[in-house]
Amino acid sequence: MQVALKFAMREDLVEDLLHETEIYAGPLANLQGRCVPRCFGMYAGLRGEDGRIIGCLVVEWFGDVIRRSFGKLSADLRWRIFQNLAEIHTQGLIHNDFAERNVLVAKDGDVRIIDFDMAQSHHDCQHMDHWTGGVNLSSTTMVCQEDIKFEELTRVWNQGLRLKN
Repeated sequence: MQVALKFAMREDLVEDLLHETEIYAGPLANLQGRCVPRCFGMYAGLRGEDGRIIGCLVVEWFGDVIRRSFGKLSADLRWRIFQNLAEIHTQGLIHNDFAERNVLVAKDGDVRIIDFDMAQSHHDCQHMDHWTGGVNLSSTTMVCQEDIKFEELTRVWNQGLRLKN
């Protein structure tokens, strides 16, 4: 099995990496291997002569980063990305740094979302049921800032898809 290593070389960044590890172990635990890579933990130690802390998050290696804007991806790929983001949202989590650089795509087209160091848990979406209820093709109402950001980035709604209230 191949893994990806994410290093933090300053104390404040090690704290961010610890936060990301807690997000993987908490809200994202049931989504590992489906919507996000599997996380194998975080390791920390002291760096050489200066004795500064260094952290390393170990996650499953999965595909390549998207190198084109969301708007230039196929509607099918954009929809798969949206479904993963929706699954993450149902766990009460907002990514807060959702961008092409944080989406991985495997050769078979499978998708994973990464980089949760800025994520917020315990998101209390007033319309959380719109995620779990699936897609309503007739509604035009968006709910959260992250939803709106995704709509702006992808323009998947140009195909007539809308989330229900």
